[in-house]
Amino acid sequence: MAEVPAALVEGPETVTPAEFAERYGADPADARLVTKVLGRYGLTVTETHLASRRLKVSGTLAALSAAFGTTLTAVTSPHQDGSGSVTHRYRSGGLSVPAELSGIITVVLGLDNRPQADHTFGA
Repeated sequence: MAEVPAALVEGPETVTPAEFAERYGADPADARLVTKVLGRYGLTVTETHLASRRLKVSGTLAALSAAFGTTLTAVTSPHQDGSGSVTHRYRSGGLSVPAELSGIITVVLGLDNRPQADHTFGA
């Protein structure tokens, strides 16, 4: 996978979305390998976006925890606006990826979905 040059990120160079995907998108073989390896953990790839190098996966907390070497816990807490409760996940411990995917998966996002902040516009 080629690095995106600074001239493209910061300007003035431009490319079409199709050119960007062709030059800098994820390798389809890598996406297939991620799907295969994470499938062994009981995870399912639900979305694949090669142009932006993103895959979305779903599975149980136990499967996600095992695949990414962390502990995920589901909790329910009061909603910030007092309208009831909200269920979310939080992560404790570090993150890792299966050895076969080292260098292919470069970041894991979205495991911890605790509410982070709320706007106060009009307050």
